[in-house]
Amino acid sequence: MTERIKKMSYFSVETDNLKRHVGTFGNLASNLSGYSRDISDVRDSLDSCMSSGAEGVKQALSAIIVNTNRHSVNVNTLGTTLNSIIAGYLSTEADIVGNTTAFSSGDNSKTSDPHEIDESSKDGSEAFDGKGQYGGDQMDIEKHTNVAPFHFLWWGKDNYLYDFIRKHPGYENLTDDEIKELLAKITDGGCGWIASANMIFAEFEGRPEDFEKIFGFPMYKDGDLNYDQLAIDFYLSEHSKFYIDDEAGNGMTALYASMYNYYKNNPAEFKNKYGIDMLGPDGKITNDAYKALIGERNDLIANSDGKCVVYENDPPGTSDVERTNRLEHYLGEKGLDFSYEEKNPSTTSTSDIQKALDEGKTVVIGIGEYNLYDTNGNPVKQNGGSHAVVVTGVTPEGDLIVSSWGEKCIYKPNEQTKKDGSPTTHSMYIYDIFPDK
Repeated sequence: MTERIKKMSYFSVETDNLKRHVGTFGNLASNLSGYSRDISDVRDSLDSCMSSGAEGVKQALSAIIVNTNRHSVNVNTLGTTLNSIIAGYLSTEADIVGNTTAFSSGDNSKTSDPHEIDESSKDGSEAFDGKGQYGGDQMDIEKHTNVAPFHFLWWGKDNYLYDFIRKHPGYENLTDDEIKELLAKITDGGCGWIASANMIFAEFEGRPEDFEKIFGFPMYKDGDLNYDQLAIDFYLSEHSKFYIDDEAGNGMTALYASMYNYYKNNPAEFKNKYGIDMLGPDGKITNDAYKALIGERNDLIANSDGKCVVYENDPPGTSDVERTNRLEHYLGEKGLDFSYEEKNPSTTSTSDIQKALDEGKTVVIGIGEYNLYDTNGNPVKQNGGSHAVVVTGVTPEGDLIVSSWGEKCIYKPNEQTKKDGSPTTHSMYIYDIFPDK
């Protein structure tokens, strides 16, 4: 009997192969919706045609549109159903295998899931498995523009997101056009919000029920992880807020950084307010300007409740300390055991990064004036601006595998791209939500 139980522990369905098809169904459904829109455009273009046969063609095209949209919905349903079947199987198998393994070994301690991700690299996690997006893409956020008085087939498919946005305090009365402007604003500075969403999904690997219970919306959407809704929720909950009562002092540091970035982009406003230029000839803030900014920051703190300062001029982008300060509050409010460690990029080796990944932690870096390459070594981005990315692995050459704009990229931390020769990695944080995983 014991021997038979031992053999059972080696039986499993290759769910990774099945998961690949979940994303395939979602992509196919999206393609069918696109074809439907194209056909609709052709049909509408016939309105100006006076030919006697045009009306018959339009009716035929309308029928094709209806059928195409029906197939799109059916295909998408196949993907979501398959995903539910996989989740149910994994849960059942974990119970069976876990119980039998403990019985056969005589060990009453917690047993490991046979499908547990190899934490030596986040590259194998569901957020970065290459089946669907490789992490979220901030450019997708502003594409949610399909709203209608009702949701039927493809039409009005983004109604749910607009309703979700209006449930957040301060956004209840936004019009559809105002929400579209908001989404474009989030996209404009969205790399930090998306990197944070990527980190959360990586930490919630294999916990879809826990995720939905904690965050209040599904972990999956249209066959892939629900990147956009999580990033938007984080933004709506935390943008322009600085928690000045945190032990590390990140709140006050982040507030100053936000004010600096705002005035750097609006130098005339700073000069009109203080009668001086903020930056000197060397491009750095002057002593007088620094004192003026610190004074303004201290006034905001003095007029706050001592816990949180709301800075209305906060730019849509985020600095590293802003993200960490807000993540600590956002996740803490949800009862999660969030912890982080700030590392010096100049003294943190790739082996240190690998060790953090081995421990199931998530590494997020801030980079500037950087180059990114695809996995074949072809340039993807040259001399980029400030950017936040999740590190998913380390190559044998010592380069970093990162998620950027929903793609798997290679970042070379030792590549000299700055004119002054300084490092392109300017910040590094190691995050952990489930320390016991």
